[in-house]
Amino acid sequence: MSQQAKHASELSTAVRKKKLLADAALHRANIIVARADIAAGVRPGALTKDVLLHLTESSKGLLLASLRGVIANPGKLSPLLLTGISLLSKPFIRKPLMYAGIAGGAVAGAIYLINLFSNKDTNQNDGGQ
Repeated sequence: MSQQAKHASELSTAVRKKKLLADAALHRANIIVARADIAAGVRPGALTKDVLLHLTESSKGLLLASLRGVIANPGKLSPLLLTGISLLSKPFIRKPLMYAGIAGGAVAGAIYLINLFSNKDTNQNDGGQ
């Protein structure tokens, strides 16, 4: 018989139950403290900024990968260009494409400004180095 089993058999059921309840209460208190520490470390907007940065990085990677494929084989681009030109000739698609272009430009401009201002803030916090 192992030492733990021997020790457990020596304790009564009520004592073991009290010990387990005390351990559970200590565990719950540790979880509450850990949650408070995590919540204190998260700044407002930090999660949103991280999500936007991850999205821009992943879209940038996808765009660069597709551009590398086109540069390696320019023949792949001609059907895409022909499809785009034929779509632009249809009057019902011009307006949504224009709106999509404006929205995409606004998002790209906002991301550029966010990166520009965040770089200035970090440079000022570092002492202008």
